[in-house]
Amino acid sequence: MRGERSFNRKAMKLFLLLSLLSGLLIVALFYIVQMHHIRAGAAKALRRQFAMAGLEQAEKLPDCYYVFLEDEEFMTEPEREMSRLCKENPQEFPLYKIHHFSYQGSSIYFCLADAQEILLDAEGILLVYVDMSFAVNMVRTAAAILAGAAGVLCLILFWAERRTVGILDEKDRSMKEFFSNASHELKTPLMAIRGYAEGMEQGVVSWETAYPVMIRETERMEGLIHSILEFSKLDSGMRKPRMLQNDVREILYDAIGIIEPAAQKRGIQMIVRLPEPVLFYCDEEMLFSACSNIMTNCVRYAKTSITAEIFRQTDPGLLRICIGNDGETISKQDLEHMFDRFYKGAGGQSGLGMALSLEYVRLQGGNITVRSQEGHTVFEIVLREDGK
Repeated sequence: MRGERSFNRKAMKLFLLLSLLSGLLIVALFYIVQMHHIRAGAAKALRRQFAMAGLEQAEKLPDCYYVFLEDEEFMTEPEREMSRLCKENPQEFPLYKIHHFSYQGSSIYFCLADAQEILLDAEGILLVYVDMSFAVNMVRTAAAILAGAAGVLCLILFWAERRTVGILDEKDRSMKEFFSNASHELKTPLMAIRGYAEGMEQGVVSWETAYPVMIRETERMEGLIHSILEFSKLDSGMRKPRMLQNDVREILYDAIGIIEPAAQKRGIQMIVRLPEPVLFYCDEEMLFSACSNIMTNCVRYAKTSITAEIFRQTDPGLLRICIGNDGETISKQDLEHMFDRFYKGAGGQSGLGMALSLEYVRLQGGNITVRSQEGHTVFEIVLREDGK
């Protein structure tokens, strides 16, 4: 189970890591693309000033500013700093080559140009620049928002991952436990059949002795396999209730007919109190299986009698089916775990019948409860018609 849990966690953590990396990659690509657009826009704006590219005048581009390189008296602080750089390293700043300049949060694209290219009657070198600080700050803010959103999404995914892993681990545990119990239950009748078959082969067990045991164990194994397959269909969602209007009284009569021979063989009296036809929306097959399983259980542990009753509540959407016996009082522990899969109390069978009954009833929007005191046990099936 530890290995399976590790696999679930590794898979979900890998998914979380890929999601985080994908989010960061998206933010990085957004930032790179937008900064490229800003640089391209600044370059177009600068080149338009001295006709280095044939651009349509209708194209909206950033505003350009220019000052004479030697006219430091009227320069702003960023302009003065750009001028200083150009004067200190003239070989790195040839005419018309565009450079990027950052100063105290400002993002500026600039180049040097011959003044006659822009001002026909002027001489000297112009510092031509475009201030893209606002656009750059907007992109950085948007990237930060995207990064924050990616972080929040990762936190949500982390929370969901923990819950999902818990659910997957629980399903893995239940599945492993289910198949472990199923294999154990199947081994019991198989070992009995094999033991009697070997005894017959060796001549130590007669056919008359082995035959009824082998038939009984075969039927037990067949019922167990049927229950396992039913649980498989229910868990996978393949089995859905078909909610139709049925006469619940007839369904109970059919279930009674199944267990009546066993009751008569044990001398168990059957007390049936069923009203006039009771039409109710339910799945006929599922309700029949649930009632017959409960009745079989009641007959198995009854001393002298079992009872079956139907109560139609004043609320027309509510129906109660009560099935009980006069067997020994069921212990508190058995009552708490009676509907658990493969749980077997004292003298119990496979432990699937009652669990399957509860699943059938719950699929129809109902529930099963059991109470046992002073030698009287009652199973109560409650169905709600709005379960359809």
